Amino acid sequence: MGPMFERMADSSRSALVMAQQEARLAGHGHIGTEHLLLGLLSVPVTSELLGSVGLSLDPLREQVSRTLAPPVGASGAPVFTPRAKKVLELSLREALDRQSPTIEAGDILLGILGEGEGVAAQLLVGQGVDPEGLRRSVLDRLDEEPPADHQDAPGQVGVTSWSSRPAARLGGRMFTEPRPDVCILCGRDAWEVDHVATDGSVLLCQVCIEDAARAIHDAAPDQHRVTLPPRVFGTVPTPDAPTAIVDAVAQVLGPEPDGGWEPFLEDAAEIRGFVQEARQSQGITGARAIVRRVRFISDDVAWVLFTVHLGPSLGGFPFEGPVKRIGGSWKVSRALVGTMLGVVGIELPPQS
Repeated sequence: MGPMFERMADSSRSALVMAQQEARLAGHGHIGTEHLLLGLLSVPVTSELLGSVGLSLDPLREQVSRTLAPPVGASGAPVFTPRAKKVLELSLREALDRQSPTIEAGDILLGILGEGEGVAAQLLVGQGVDPEGLRRSVLDRLDEEPPADHQDAPGQVGVTSWSSRPAARLGGRMFTEPRPDVCILCGRDAWEVDHVATDGSVLLCQVCIEDAARAIHDAAPDQHRVTLPPRVFGTVPTPDAPTAIVDAVAQVLGPEPDGGWEPFLEDAAEIRGFVQEARQSQGITGARAIVRRVRFISDDVAWVLFTVHLGPSLGGFPFEGPVKRIGGSWKVSRALVGTMLGVVGIELPPQS
């Protein structure tokens, strides 16, 4: 499910997180179409659509409890049932049919309606819902509202956009809306550099062009894709600090190193099991991270903004949060890892 999850909009990811939470709270070892439906009732847009046909969260949760067999000692992270996976596959088709680059929560609801035989579909019919009428309402709502960008409260560590400007897509990657006076890669104003390259709608600054030229020059012959260094703000404590931070983020997001995560992750021994659980629940062994920004707050604390890429496509999930220098090594903080785990419904215990 990794590559599909990469296409999820904020609303659909929230629905999946809440579906997993509903399964956990009920003691179920699976995430079925019924849990997806409950998750959609926790997302504003789909909750409003389902509320318009008489559905609300608590009564439906009770109905699910009466419909399913009592849990029998489920342990570990709940997994998606075949029907739930089918719903998610259909949600991707719905998004593609709408020529949307992202899967919205409404697409998951359309997937439930399209699957038509799971517990969720039976619950809807049992509540007297007209599937075709609801489908039309969902499509009308999706046509009205463009996909929303990710935005948290100011200063909150979480899944967040790095700009409040509207989002646009270029080659599959999410960018801020192209402006003729701002570099689309780093956000520098055209007045900050001596030279820029532009086609009239998209601008690349001199710094990014020079960074790209160096990266291409240093790349191995078989290295097709290169990554630009992050933009650095604040007072850099040591010359190698930005590179060390980029390496720490890459090591924590990638496959576990042979020597373990201790050099790169705060409280690695305690957190390792939670990271492994998240990877198993999502069916991935690791991800690629691209650090976009590093802001040094002090000699031992920096704030990073990066994107996580689960597959070969260019699109990624943006995260931001603190990294720390502990014992002379820059490490991804426990708080930042906790934020990433929270997206898939896994909560770290309080720091001892």
